[in-house]
Amino acid sequence: MGKKKRKIRICPKCKKPTLRPASYVSGWLTPERFRCMECGYVGHIYLEVSPEEYEQYLKDQADKSEDNK
Repeated sequence: MGKKKRKIRICPKCKKPTLRPASYVSGWLTPERFRCMECGYVGHIYLEVSPEEYEQYLKDQADKSEDNK
């Protein structure tokens, strides 16, 4: 069997990995919902990326901000 790759859940609004289950029954009695601890987003949708992809995204954002100076 292949090794399962780790994924990070990213907030679709602020693009930060600060999502937590919105309630203690989320995904059990109701569809899974998440709350972003950074921007307050609450919803079912999230982005899922590998740690390497997220690091590359952060690097690209830093490069863009340096180019705009």
